[in-house]
Amino acid sequence: MDETEMAQNFHGNFEIQEFEKGQGEGQVKSCLANCKKNPGHKKFIPVPNFRLHHLPDDVRDDDVYRLILALADLTVRIYVTTLSPHRPEYVPGTSQPYPGHGSQGSSMGSGRIRSVSKKIYTVCPLCKTSGSCCTGFREVKVYTATHVVYDNTEVANTVCRLDYNTDTDTDTPVNIDGWRLATDNDLDIVKTDRCEFSCATHDMQLADDLQRKLELFDLLRRRVTEKFRESRDGQRLTVIVSHPHGSIKQVSVGRWTGCQTVADNETTYTYTTCTCPGSSGAPVYKLGRWWFRWHAPVHSGFNGQLNYSGAGYED
Repeated sequence: MDETEMAQNFHGNFEIQEFEKGQGEGQVKSCLANCKKNPGHKKFIPVPNFRLHHLPDDVRDDDVYRLILALADLTVRIYVTTLSPHRPEYVPGTSQPYPGHGSQGSSMGSGRIRSVSKKIYTVCPLCKTSGSCCTGFREVKVYTATHVVYDNTEVANTVCRLDYNTDTDTDTPVNIDGWRLATDNDLDIVKTDRCEFSCATHDMQLADDLQRKLELFDLLRRRVTEKFRESRDGQRLTVIVSHPHGSIKQVSVGRWTGCQTVADNETTYTYTTCTCPGSSGAPVYKLGRWWFRWHAPVHSGFNGQLNYSGAGYED
């Protein structure tokens, strides 16, 4: 498969939620109400309402249920308040327009916490730029799609919200601020549509809580992978936790329908699992498949018939 074919396979209609300049939070409700892809959002389940019975009969398992809730605990809403002027006009190797090119607005997408540093940094770049002083900060790495957070210009204007589970959570948001890209955004990363960036938090308790949630997720992931490894290609359960239109965190459940190896043994998937603008960058969990912490597929877009992921490595 040549470069053009590979890029066209990945990118149809991207699903970041773009906003006009100076809007963002104020447009979320109107985007929800005016959604044409999934009017009413009936196939999305708010995380607090998600129960075991929402899983298909053949995978209605307590460990699977707990794993999805653990994944939800690590899922974040990503708000890029200023889009980069360096976004390309087209997807590399294609005539497909790249989202956000030339925009002076903002956007929202989804992502997940990938790791938390044990190290306490003593020179905080966020405080340093404001001229104030702090006692230290921890680094939190977030994994998403490249078209959600494109470069360091955008990272510096990015806020990740961890706790947006209900509409009553708006008064005291738990946020972490973008710091720097954790990986170089070279051409391959743009084509495979995956990005990792670092955030900073002064809240040591929050960092410890996130670390415990990561450990629980890894424990359940190992258990579920072993339990369903032999039957995974028959069941094909595919779960996405995302923030459609930048709204509250929601779970959607479906099946993957196809996969394609594209380059360097990386794989893209198509699936029936429901998504909307704002779902880009969300973790795409497929039952019984082992995620590598880096290189796991994330949601990318909609090709007119099915939703699809970026490229990633899985066992």
